[in-house]
Amino acid sequence: MRKQLVILVSCFILLVALMCGCSKKNAAAEEGTSAKSNTVETKPAVQKPVETKPAVVETTAVETEPETTAEDPLKVNWQGLEYTWEDKSGYTFRAELIISPWINARNEDCIKYNWGNIAWNHRLELPGPEPENWGLKHSSDGWTRVNDNYGAFKSIDNITDVYYCMGNISVVNCTTGWDITSSMTSDILWFSACQPETDVKEVLKHPYLTDNYIKSSTISKVFYDDGATTSPTWASVNPVYTSNSWGPIPFLFVHFDSKTPANPEGERMSEIADTYFCLDGRSPFIWEKEMSEINHIKLDIIE
Repeated sequence: MRKQLVILVSCFILLVALMCGCSKKNAAAEEGTSAKSNTVETKPAVQKPVETKPAVVETTAVETEPETTAEDPLKVNWQGLEYTWEDKSGYTFRAELIISPWINARNEDCIKYNWGNIAWNHRLELPGPEPENWGLKHSSDGWTRVNDNYGAFKSIDNITDVYYCMGNISVVNCTTGWDITSSMTSDILWFSACQPETDVKEVLKHPYLTDNYIKSSTISKVFYDDGATTSPTWASVNPVYTSNSWGPIPFLFVHFDSKTPANPEGERMSEIADTYFCLDGRSPFIWEKEMSEINHIKLDIIE
């Protein structure tokens, strides 16, 4: 009996041990399954796609960069001038000009390209920079102008460089209720590409200073349908109207200069570097006016 009791107790202990072992295995299995599940859930965060937005600066630069062509470097910055006046008959007119910078004649491609934009509808041949093309004659006094008006061309010993300034001028009738339907004339318009700054008080004190305003080594040509007119320092137009608009009429200014070791920038460079393009009506004597009364702009120089 005692022996049987010992056997039963041993069996009971063995059974309890087996049950405890199974419980631990099941707990371990559940724990492993739970860890694996957590790992799977975190994968989407790790594999989140990297943002692929393009760089805004690069996109903007490409989209806004101006399209360029082989001809673009030849284009110049044109400037404009306007002048409005009333003539003695009571008509109101407005003159409009566009003007290029000064361009060295050695820059042939630039000059021809922009002259084509100015004179294309007139089919005008561009006059060459040779002094003879502009009415100059060489003598013991250097290059002088034949039959010069008022002695307005300042003679120059030698010519090494020539500069062009080109543009066109047009005039419109702005008189309300008064159209122009038949041939009529009005006031002469004067303009210059080498006008020094005026000082009325000094001129009144020293009249000889007017030479500073009327003399230069610059000549103009204005191209009409029936031919061109050439003038020293100044240009003038005397429109004949048959309608409310006249022009545009092309014009050219050339400046003659001499670059030497003593004057490497040019003996007469100040005539275009330190002066203005100006437009005025009825009289070239603008030194009788204050600078603020004169329509003027500064021109760049392209070598």
